[in-house]
Amino acid sequence: MHLQKVQNPPLKAIQGVLVVLGLIAVIVLASVVLQLLSPWIGAAAASIAFWVVGIGVALWTTRRFIMSYTYALNGVMLKVTFAYGRYERAMREIYLNNVAFAGAPEVVRKRYPDARVQRAVRPRCPIEPFAVAYNDGNRIAIFVLQPDDEIRTALTAAAHPKKKARAKQTSEAGV
Repeated sequence: MHLQKVQNPPLKAIQGVLVVLGLIAVIVLASVVLQLLSPWIGAAAASIAFWVVGIGVALWTTRRFIMSYTYALNGVMLKVTFAYGRYERAMREIYLNNVAFAGAPEVVRKRYPDARVQRAVRPRCPIEPFAVAYNDGNRIAIFVLQPDDEIRTALTAAAHPKKKARAKQTSEAGV
């Protein structure tokens, strides 16, 4: 089994301090603005809006700085999980025999324009995104991820079964 973890690089100390100060500034600014608006929109609406802003900031922070993805390839399927901290949750299982096409995200999207797209990429991760079109029930779906060379090679080989069959025939003929 091959495991790969994809996450954003850690922040430098000064960047971390600036992020925390920025988050505090957004929350304080939202509190002041909503307090000033409360006579016109009502105290209950201002309170609800403040909670919405707070939840939005928390979700943005978690997705931007904490979340990571793990890709596990076991020869039969690629399992993608996401983690907020140390607990991983299953996201998608792609069986290699269901892979229809693999390549750059733009190429795959042009080939299957109506397919549903799901992403497991980190924006600041240095690995280039790679897309996989696969059969999801009775329709094609696209999954965009950032695999290392081993997973990328396995997905590309699974997308081209004729090349795989020719390679197998060549190896059997040589034996």
